[in-house]
Amino acid sequence: MNNFRGLTLLQFLCFTLAFGAISRFHHLRDVAVEHFDEGVYASNLFIGPPDFRYPFQELYAPPLLPSLLEWTLILTGSSDTSVIRVNVLFGILLLMAIGWTANELLRRDERKTPATPSVPSGLSFGAIAAMLLALTSEILIQYSRTALTDIPLTFFLALAVGAGTRGLRQNDWRWVIAAGVFTALAWWTKYNGWLPLAILGAGIAGWFVLGTRNWKQTQPALVKWFVITTLAILLWLPCLNGLQATGGYAAVATNHAGYVVGPSGWFDSIQRHLQVDRFYSGWLTASGFLFAFTLPLGWGVKTSDGQPLPWDNIRAMIVLGLGTVLAGLCWWGGALPVLLLLTVTAVVLTLLSPRSKETRFTLGHWILIAWILGLLFATPMYRPYPRLILPLLVGLSIGAGCGVEQILRRVIGTTSSATPPEECRSQRIWRGGVAVGIVVTLAILPHFFTPVALESRLQFKEIAALASAAIRQDLVENPRVSRQEGQALVAVYGEPGLFFHLARDPQKLVIQPIGTTAPLISSTGVSDVPTYLITGPHAWDAAQELENLPERIRLVASFDYAPSPLVLLDSMTPSECAAYPPVKIQVWTRSQ
Repeated sequence: MNNFRGLTLLQFLCFTLAFGAISRFHHLRDVAVEHFDEGVYASNLFIGPPDFRYPFQELYAPPLLPSLLEWTLILTGSSDTSVIRVNVLFGILLLMAIGWTANELLRRDERKTPATPSVPSGLSFGAIAAMLLALTSEILIQYSRTALTDIPLTFFLALAVGAGTRGLRQNDWRWVIAAGVFTALAWWTKYNGWLPLAILGAGIAGWFVLGTRNWKQTQPALVKWFVITTLAILLWLPCLNGLQATGGYAAVATNHAGYVVGPSGWFDSIQRHLQVDRFYSGWLTASGFLFAFTLPLGWGVKTSDGQPLPWDNIRAMIVLGLGTVLAGLCWWGGALPVLLLLTVTAVVLTLLSPRSKETRFTLGHWILIAWILGLLFATPMYRPYPRLILPLLVGLSIGAGCGVEQILRRVIGTTSSATPPEECRSQRIWRGGVAVGIVVTLAILPHFFTPVALESRLQFKEIAALASAAIRQDLVENPRVSRQEGQALVAVYGEPGLFFHLARDPQKLVIQPIGTTAPLISSTGVSDVPTYLITGPHAWDAAQELENLPERIRLVASFDYAPSPLVLLDSMTPSECAAYPPVKIQVWTRSQ
């Protein structure tokens, strides 16, 4: 009777897709482009010749995501939420990628392990735990509700590592080619998209030096890695060639070098990441640890060795207690330390296993270790933008999933015997309780206790509408000569998000992004079209300059803007973010 309750692969994937969609689409109408980089990526459609893209966009990211957002706007009639939906879909698919990649990384080498029974879910216990941790992660939910590059990058990175691991383990070149293609897609999404190559290469090195020490066994893996690397570079070359007109990759590297803090800033950077992680580790994130321990147990899910977990009432309560304690630790101290604790636990318990030294850690394990240790060292070398932690967070979620499986195998044990009928009733009650808990947590509670990741981000959109209305009202109250009645030039200084919202619905206003006050203060080349300049927090110096010219420049309107945590956490701690006062969005024009 141990298989009739089994959670099928289709059922679990439908469950994950459904609740991933519920959490990420929650009140999406309350989300709009706001972050500086969002505006840069989303504004291609509204920029004319010769570049047809936001100025200096190539310094921020390769063209893949901006092109996707441009076509999305074309196909949806410039719907502002459509650019957010692109990442929502990537965020949901990322959950699938995490589960599949976890399965590949945690799977025992098929050449060394006897044939095992099929897993009812098609996924190992560790893979399911990793998916559940990612499903409820508030920082993953937050960035899935943006128009930034980080969720698509993490999606392609996970697929590249998963495909690469399978390609290296099996004699199937299709997966080697797939790994090269996914790496190229990651590289076309963000300039650190080459990360899968480093992760796979470091994993092979660790496997050889600390594992097999068998050159004959390692050599085929190195050849395949070389093929993956070559294919990824060849597919990325058109992107590199496209940079030549704007200074080549040297211009990108020079720009990025300004954000590197190096070893001297490592400790401060990791502290900031931990503070932000604590900020995003609310009740929703904490619930993932509870579900990771409790959900698979009641559905007859098996370990990565193919052994089912038996049902036992007392030990089930121990599992519930473990999940509750870890959820509490997450609530108190953040998710990253708990994920790291579970990952270290997985390593320790694997070292204590009775397997031989050569088979304790498979190639997949070494690749996962390289993923986590490499990014633990490298990520804090960069300015602590919260979104940079996402690739490490996914790696740690997979490592933590492995830890959950290792712990439960020792608490519960494994068996191939059928579950006694009298225990199935308890199992049914357990399943029902877990199912109700998940439905309440993901579908109901957010309506009453809104997590930070689901808070409204509409203020920039609303201010754009108010600024447009103020300009049109000023044109009525202060009529000036114009080629066309009601027409005006509106220059947006250093605020791509504001430019995006104004350009979507110009209403005879010609909207242009600029980086200078010249359209207003220059005495030469003055157009007969009324000109307005909008400044915001990225143009504070320009606003000060305009305020000092009252005889020439007039303030048309001013609006208070309270940036969301998504914006503020790029440059300050959560405590500073809470005390940050509203800033001014101001509309200026020439005095008559």
